[in-house]
Amino acid sequence: RLRPERNLAHAGLALLLARTGRTGEAAREARLALDVLDDYARRPPDEAPVHEDIFPHRSPDDLRRALETLAGGG
Repeated sequence: RLRPERNLAHAGLALLLARTGRTGEAAREARLALDVLDDYARRPPDEAPVHEDIFPHRSPDDLRRALETLAGGG
């Protein structure tokens, strides 16, 4: 019902895990969130992520950069 394949909660979880030193789990969640962002990029503009989806990042690109760093283990 929550449709995890369309949920950017993976991004928030990745950032939280990274802050608590759980880098392996953070990388896994970051990769899932990047898949969600890629899916958003293929959707019509009215289905794009909104500010609440990407907070505290200013744009989907800013969020993507943070997630790519985490996904790479950094």
